[in-house]
Amino acid sequence: MISVNQTQSPSSDSLVRFFTDLRSSSEETLEKLSGDAKSCSLHYPIQMEVGRCSSRDELPSVLQGLAPNDFTVKPLEGLNNGDHRAFSGARLFRLFDSTNSCSSLMKAYGKLDEFAREIEGMTWVKEQHFKHFVIPEALDFRLVKSGDKEWGVLLIAALPGASVEELILDVGRSSGAGRIPRYVRLEEAISGVATTLAELHEVGRRERALPDDYNGRFLRSGKNMLECLNEIPRTTSLWLDREHFVRKGYDVLNRVSEVIKYPTAVHGDANTGNFLVSDSFTSLIDLTHLSFSLDEKGCGRGDPMRDVGNFYQKIRHSAARSGLSSCEGVELSEHFLRSYRAAGGREIDNASFAAHRLRTGLGELFRAAERPDESIPDALLYTYVQGVEEIVFEG
Repeated sequence: MISVNQTQSPSSDSLVRFFTDLRSSSEETLEKLSGDAKSCSLHYPIQMEVGRCSSRDELPSVLQGLAPNDFTVKPLEGLNNGDHRAFSGARLFRLFDSTNSCSSLMKAYGKLDEFAREIEGMTWVKEQHFKHFVIPEALDFRLVKSGDKEWGVLLIAALPGASVEELILDVGRSSGAGRIPRYVRLEEAISGVATTLAELHEVGRRERALPDDYNGRFLRSGKNMLECLNEIPRTTSLWLDREHFVRKGYDVLNRVSEVIKYPTAVHGDANTGNFLVSDSFTSLIDLTHLSFSLDEKGCGRGDPMRDVGNFYQKIRHSAARSGLSSCEGVELSEHFLRSYRAAGGREIDNASFAAHRLRTGLGELFRAAERPDESIPDALLYTYVQGVEEIVFEG
């Protein structure tokens, strides 16, 4: 079991040294994240499931060493062919109590800077006291050694609800009269995400424009993908005119202003898997990218269109993967945009919105093209190509 006060924990001195680069002091960060959980331990048998393990992977056995003898490790099945890595690259684990209910989750970060950014993002959100969404409660975190590698391990309480990705998949699998209430629930969930992002962008905003030192890394990666389109031969026959698309794509990415009109705190990875929706509230997870949008004083400096354009485009891709019609994908994404505006979100900067949509669409296209043909059929790949062509040629 993982508990901050256990003997296996790193010394407080080592944690202090590790977190010296965070915005707040390490002692404050530890206190805010651990809260009353410093003396907490899980007093029941637990099982642990892990995705993407190999026989030579030492991490599960290391984590098993922190738990009771009846702690077991087994593969975790999931939505997308068993791929359970967060976008940040963290390994995801689920812990179950004696009734086989998921009690908490564990994330293991192979990159310690991502581990630190996740904790920093959770600390910042907790300090703001948001009204319309919650984040998981941090129960414990520590550094552990697996062979020669050091991992940051974060234990968080499980949250109720389903992700927007799961709700889209549920609609795609349904038919007949039962499909209507599922579609309505999905629309309500998307409205909840829009309200969540609108509040995040309002609380973290600045009153004045700032020079853009945030969008560069996203736009650079978009340009790199444009340069490499000829390296994904599966799509060669799917383009209307690939060379013309690349030229126009550069234009879209280069039209982003050098000034962010409404700088604010930004989630940074607003995809359909990072919002959980229950009957009571919306939950926001995976905060490793949020700290990129904060300055040294914790004030926002990011572009809200990163979140808006990203989630808008992710809805389209999730809908296509899940068997929804293209018209439904368009309507759901437009429903998100209307809901974001209605919730008081930032004014839409059309140039930045299009650039982030394009960058997201290219990322989805590359990931899809790299998968085996049988898991991503050419018809779906063609839908992804059409999606990025629409962004470029409609502008």
